[in-house]
Amino acid sequence: MHKNILDKFDAAGVEIMSPHYYALRDGNASTVPNVRQIALMYRRYFASVMCRAEMQQNNQQHVLYEAIAKLAES
Repeated sequence: MHKNILDKFDAAGVEIMSPHYYALRDGNASTVPNVRQIALMYRRYFASVMCRAEMQQNNQQHVLYEAIAKLAES
């Protein structure tokens, strides 16, 4: 419901801000992100999460290969 309220006000060109929000700006540009900005933000976040998961998986495989190599040596 809260998102729908924000969306309706944004579509009407009205920006709802917290009373604690301070900024020096002329008020022409809205600080509410549009759909493309949100999609890009999620895409970047998802890519970073996948990259971290892949690095962890590669590290686990490396540790496993080292353990197998040590067992093969003994």
